[in-house]
Amino acid sequence: MSAALVRAWLIGWQLGLGLSLGCLVVLMLHQLVDGRWNRPILPLLEGGARSLPVWALGLIPIALGTEAVYPWTGVEFQDATYLHTRGFVVRSVVTLSIWSGLALALTRAPRRRRQGLSAVGLIAVFISGTVSTIDWLSSLDPGFSSSMFGLYVLITRVVAALCIVVVLAVRRGELEPELAHDLGTLLLSATLLWAYISFSQFLLVWSADLPGQAAWYLARNHGPWLALICVVAGVSLLIAIPALLMRAVKRHPARLASVAALLLVAHLLELYWLVLPAAPLADAALPVFGWLDAVIPAAVAAAWVALTRALSRWPTHNQEHSRHV
Repeated sequence: MSAALVRAWLIGWQLGLGLSLGCLVVLMLHQLVDGRWNRPILPLLEGGARSLPVWALGLIPIALGTEAVYPWTGVEFQDATYLHTRGFVVRSVVTLSIWSGLALALTRAPRRRRQGLSAVGLIAVFISGTVSTIDWLSSLDPGFSSSMFGLYVLITRVVAALCIVVVLAVRRGELEPELAHDLGTLLLSATLLWAYISFSQFLLVWSADLPGQAAWYLARNHGPWLALICVVAGVSLLIAIPALLMRAVKRHPARLASVAALLLVAHLLELYWLVLPAAPLADAALPVFGWLDAVIPAAVAAAWVALTRALSRWPTHNQEHSRHV
């Protein structure tokens, strides 16, 4: 498989899979706190989570094309104990099986079992999410390692999932001002956490001054990549967070949806920033940004929305409970 195709699919797959995983995390948080803020978006969260088994199949092109994008498939890494194709595939299959099993179990389990399942599930997602992030994203630059990278990526997925379900719920006319305010506050908290963890990771790398970690940031802090991350930071820090601090925005569903849509675009741009400057891709005879890098993520986003809408119509124990509350 060509490097351009695998690169574009990796971005698109991480977008679709990340949205579904984010829905699963928010759904588990809802089961733990049983807040009213999630009830209007509960069917969409369940639909997104239940699509995880479908997005798990997206591993197949990545597994077939590892040599095109991952440098640890080269001869110089042939004696590596962790980064090798067999281990990559096995760990990925185990992780995707855990997520898919949690999503199906959580949407089918009776109410009395959902809280305990969610508590265990959040721990499992955090651990498996950290491992998978190392495999799928961090290992694009094998010299880079960060103890916060897995949490950082997981938070970006939660923010993106909240954004897209808010946009879809507003389009369906399902958000009243009070509930929109609650969701806006939740989105504000998640966005602040995203910004905090992103800055903390950069600060740790800067203070440690280790060559492998510094090289990862240096590759992304010049030329178009510096401009790209400045746009992401500007959208989140200068537009989204100030807007979400205002009641006039949070209590107005259409305005809230506009902010959520901006954050969703920022999430996609951040995915480009994470993947495209990676050493093996930057050194290959590839354009900085090709047409596949635009088309495949856009197609994945459209497919995710269609699939989630379809699956959100399936009745579950959670939806039955929400009707009687």
